[in-house]
Amino acid sequence: MSNGRPVAVIDTNIASYLLRGATIGWEYLRLLQGYQGRVAFVTAAELRFGAQRRDLGPRRLAHLERFLEEYPLIPFEPGMERVYATIMAEREKMGKPMEKSDAWIATVAIHHDIPLATHDSNFAHTRGLRVITASAEARAALVPIPSAHSHPLQLDMRCQCSY
Repeated sequence: MSNGRPVAVIDTNIASYLLRGATIGWEYLRLLQGYQGRVAFVTAAELRFGAQRRDLGPRRLAHLERFLEEYPLIPFEPGMERVYATIMAEREKMGKPMEKSDAWIATVAIHHDIPLATHDSNFAHTRGLRVITASAEARAALVPIPSAHSHPLQLDMRCQCSY
């Protein structure tokens, strides 16, 4: 899946920050140094839907297409439906239901055993998901979830800086 660099899934909110040139996007670029960023098929669909809903002009559509070339899509694969079902059921049993699109994004990361870069804290209670975040709220929500079958959540904040 990668060109020698580790891969990270870019959540829709991070993609949006990067596309808009938001200041927080620069922090995520720093956190993702050394990673090859990819977007889940759901994120690509959400970005394209947003572009159509807002009726973006040709310049902004071209910008979106360049972004999707730089951050290639991770497609659906057989077996992901089982991971998705497990996530949705576990989260519901915990009393912390998850939006379907977020569950699919988490599914892609868990299925491929790669971290998810997100600014959302709603991914925190997803067993087996590793998260890269600049959000203090999301970091605070990342607590180990005991399970006899898996490792606790892991926060991947390795500095890729060179001094």
